[in-house]
Amino acid sequence: MARDTPVSDRLPTRTDEHTSERLHRRSVLKYAGTAVGLFAGAGTATATADLDDAVNIVDAGADPTGSTTINSVLESVHDDGETVYFPPGEYRLDPFRDGANNWSWIGEDATIVVPRHVTSRYLHFTGRGWSIDGIDVDLSANGAAPTNFFHGGDWAVRNLEFIGQMSDPGERGGSSLLYLDADRGTTGLLENVRAMDGSADPDSSSNRGGLRIVGSEGDITLRNVAVSGFANNSMYFHNMPAHLTIDSCYLEDTNTGLRIGGNTTVRNTVFNQSRAPRARWSGGRAARGIWINSNGSTSGDITIEGCEFVMGEPAGAHAIYTSNAHEGITIRDCRIRQDRNFFAIQLDEGGSGHTIIENVSITGDANRAGIYLRGRSGARFRNLCLQKAGDGVRIRSSSNVRLENSTINVDGTTISGSPSTSGISTSGTCPVPDGDWKPSEASEEDVDDSGASNDDGPRENETVLRLEGECDYRIGVTGDIRPAPEIAQWVTEGEQYSDGEADWYLTGSWTEWYFTGDLETFDVDSTADLRVYLDGEEVDPDTLTNPADDGPAESTIRLEGACDYRIGVTGDIRPHDDLAQYVTEGEQYGDGEVDWYLTGSWTEWHFTGDIETFEVDSTADLRVFIDGSAVEPGDVVTEAQESTIRLEGTTDYHIEVSGDIRPAPEIAQWVSEGEQYGDGEADWYLTGSWTEWHFTGDIETFEVDSTDDLTVSVDGIEVNTSRL
Repeated sequence: MARDTPVSDRLPTRTDEHTSERLHRRSVLKYAGTAVGLFAGAGTATATADLDDAVNIVDAGADPTGSTTINSVLESVHDDGETVYFPPGEYRLDPFRDGANNWSWIGEDATIVVPRHVTSRYLHFTGRGWSIDGIDVDLSANGAAPTNFFHGGDWAVRNLEFIGQMSDPGERGGSSLLYLDADRGTTGLLENVRAMDGSADPDSSSNRGGLRIVGSEGDITLRNVAVSGFANNSMYFHNMPAHLTIDSCYLEDTNTGLRIGGNTTVRNTVFNQSRAPRARWSGGRAARGIWINSNGSTSGDITIEGCEFVMGEPAGAHAIYTSNAHEGITIRDCRIRQDRNFFAIQLDEGGSGHTIIENVSITGDANRAGIYLRGRSGARFRNLCLQKAGDGVRIRSSSNVRLENSTINVDGTTISGSPSTSGISTSGTCPVPDGDWKPSEASEEDVDDSGASNDDGPRENETVLRLEGECDYRIGVTGDIRPAPEIAQWVTEGEQYSDGEADWYLTGSWTEWYFTGDLETFDVDSTADLRVYLDGEEVDPDTLTNPADDGPAESTIRLEGACDYRIGVTGDIRPHDDLAQYVTEGEQYGDGEVDWYLTGSWTEWHFTGDIETFEVDSTADLRVFIDGSAVEPGDVVTEAQESTIRLEGTTDYHIEVSGDIRPAPEIAQWVSEGEQYGDGEADWYLTGSWTEWHFTGDIETFEVDSTDDLTVSVDGIEVNTSRL
């Protein structure tokens, strides 16, 4: 069932000082779409599902009124490879445990009702390849306190809502609503899932927690998951050795917030933490944002990016806090409002890896320092913006700390602890998180010149493009494009669509767009389960894709055998359609690189440009093919031609290329890889002198703050900067 869901607004336009402009540029380019896709299409999974071979649970004898349990009927039809369809209705279910493989439950406005006598194990799945889509769980019966276990491997749960506040029988251990786990070498996915009623009201207490992962050896992803009102560890994920991804999620008024260990990525997630129920076992409450609480089994770097935090009275605590030593921590493109008197970011106890905080804004009334750092030598702070009460940045027991190009406008001490600094301003304003992530009401801006609202259907001159299935997609038209009314609340003009383009994703449901003119671009990452309709007539999606000569020529590399491998190209790289379901962009591949493994089978990747990196741990049983022709592994890498760009004058500059970039020998002693340059980018300054960089590929981005007295040449030829 689709319900009103909090979503984050886009990043507002900035008109601040120079330092703040740089902060905004990074944020708006990379993370302007924070969490706007939450729960689009939730509860409507069956609208596009192929149910020809499914078992209708009602036709099989199940009661859809919630009066009698359906266990005997469900047990008779549930099996390996079986799909069970739940029509609209309520289904009373006693505890159900099963280890079958490759099964699916698909619901259409269907709700499983938890009986009041259930106080422990309820849904418990341990098989491989299973999925649930479009089924809610009602735990509002007085006394109902189920604990659910999503285990096994390669499982996916989508479009599910836990309805009602769960009861609390009193025990502390084993009392979370949902336990997640994936077997080694497999994955688990929780997508479009809500548990907003929690376990207690803000002025009450409970021993019940929300979501928990303990020891998972497989990768787990939470995407568009929202929780609120849990009293004991709302998201407790601190003890898993595999990779954890938290993407576009939402936490509101939860005790302890998100608790993580190493090898974790948190992106585009919103923390609205002001109130929280108390943990009954301790009597305490702390509406934290992210608590990094790791141990020896959770090594690996942590990345927190594109997130927003509102930490308010009376219970809001740290936005980001670590309580013991940890490896590398990167925090970037985040906005924090810290009103309760805690450090907004407290990285304590040190660690063996890097510490990077960049493009982060901290505002609010807290008197404690915005950033507190202890025992993390070599830390790098860049493009910060602090405008707040109290102190700015406090450094303790940390050497070789650098703070660059930042605005620190605070009432107390600007910087303490003697880091090296450059480009620090003590005046200026900083962006704040909105704190209100509800979909906005229609305004006059939603009405076009003809007076027709965006809430109406297709107009006479518009073509309807409908997609059903699962894919990332990009659409370009020669005229205008706008979302259908059912989709409009989940997308924002200027972010997911504008100027004749739409760029978004589809997760097993449907989307519909209205456009004028001709369809000139149609890019999808997979057509395996995709159906496309133009004005109601189904078309082959392959006929809509761009001809090969509209973009860079694409090549293939195929590996057969067993090895760990890493491939880097000067262009883009993507998996063969048959492999796409096993890898995730941003994890196994992205930005022209792929890093994965092969176990006695085959893998194939499509790429543009040249192969510049090819690393394998073994060639003993390895065969390699480029565009179908066998090649020796040592002959895979092609030498990329290197060019030179030289700047003379005074300016701040930012350069991005499609290949690699490195400083000329005369410049190398003044810059550090990973700070001023790396990953095809250089970001530094020039003061009345010259600088020179060697690069491969093409120049994709060239930004300077001033062209006065600036001379730029490429390979010795002077060029107009506007043409770069």
